[in-house]
Amino acid sequence: MKKHYQVTAEALVSAKLAVWNPDFVEDDPQSCMIHIMRPERLLSFDETRLTMDMTDGSKSKAERIVNAGEGDEGEVLVNKGGGVASAIGGSTSTGESLPACIVFGGADSFLADWTVGAPVSTRIDPSTGRGYPTTFYANKKGGMTHALCLQYFQNNIRPIFPGCSVENPVAVICDGHGSHLSCELLAYCREEGIIIILRPPHTTSISQGEDVVNFPVFKPDFRVAKAHRLVDKLKSGQPPYLSNADLMAVTTPAWHKAFSVENNLKAWARIGIKPFTRCVYWELVRKEKAAEKTVAKAEGVNLEVLTFGFKGKARKETQEEEEEEEGEEAGTGRGKSRVSSSLFWDKGPMTSDASFAAVEQVAKEKQRAAEGTVARKRQAAAKELERSAKYQKLAERAQEKLQVTRNHVIHAKLVKDDLVGVLRAMGETPAATARKGDLEELLQKLLGQPGSWGPFGHIM
Repeated sequence: MKKHYQVTAEALVSAKLAVWNPDFVEDDPQSCMIHIMRPERLLSFDETRLTMDMTDGSKSKAERIVNAGEGDEGEVLVNKGGGVASAIGGSTSTGESLPACIVFGGADSFLADWTVGAPVSTRIDPSTGRGYPTTFYANKKGGMTHALCLQYFQNNIRPIFPGCSVENPVAVICDGHGSHLSCELLAYCREEGIIIILRPPHTTSISQGEDVVNFPVFKPDFRVAKAHRLVDKLKSGQPPYLSNADLMAVTTPAWHKAFSVENNLKAWARIGIKPFTRCVYWELVRKEKAAEKTVAKAEGVNLEVLTFGFKGKARKETQEEEEEEEGEEAGTGRGKSRVSSSLFWDKGPMTSDASFAAVEQVAKEKQRAAEGTVARKRQAAAKELERSAKYQKLAERAQEKLQVTRNHVIHAKLVKDDLVGVLRAMGETPAATARKGDLEELLQKLLGQPGSWGPFGHIM
């Protein structure tokens, strides 16, 4: 984390968005390394999953008891299924929320009715005097892709900074999801004056304001809103079922609360960026010292195998969320052809010349590997076609030799290749090590079965 703060500080100072603090004291947890002079041009964003399903999560918050009338003991009501989507939200370090982005899942299109009542940003569009509206997309998985991430920057970030340029840049701090590492996105950001700074891998649960404050505020209210919506539908005589048509109704109030100016400012402070206290680093230092004291008091502990961390479901969920955020698409490819944030986050902004050149090189290697795979598959298909043609010729030659009586006895003498050709034509794949006698026995067995057998017509 210390390296992350150093990289971020250097990038912001270089972009003239911050200045070094001449009174900075390295060992003082209250001392700020830099002073951010243009906080309105520093922003962060993240993605979270939305689902109308109420069977996956905390039952205590998702279920509601519905009473039909006096004497009714009540029934537990939950919604199963109903659609999934992803929501992308964020803020500037002045606390203004960014325009939200919703990606519906399950199909490549969405209905206009699903978008009614969507959230608006607290950042005001000077041309309308209102907040910026939510943007909507759809794909099969309902999540961010390379193409959608580029569109998000083009439609959600770039328009709210009309004066953005290489000489007057904005800085974006985000996680290492693969869609943030595409050559197309980085080239666009370099051209438009958008600097991308990555957080360290597998630290978003402590270093990303959306995960620390915004989404923890949003998710409980979102679950409760779904339950209330379901009950209201039942009481009004509507089918007790939630779908994407209900998504904005249960999302918007919770979203506005989660991304209020107050919560956004809290999120930036909790991750030690605005103000630049590096508090996450100091909290890790404190925990490390506390752990060392605990170990020092222990007797008979094998320090080589001692590990610290979360236990049970909470740790598992944290790992899964971080893997989903940072591994998707970044994990495509293997070895040297894998574009991974772990290769770049500590080297400076992803939009720097060095990082961009490295990403381009990895992308080229990945492309070459993909082309090699395609070529090998084509070669294998051509060889299989050649083998099939060979066995077809063998089968035709065997047909001329083969005579079958009503007792299914082979009178003609077939060589091993003839037998292999006949069996292949009948849909069998004899082992290369099979003996001729085994092949004859298999053929006799097949000929003893009623019905058709390949190109040789029906058994007599």
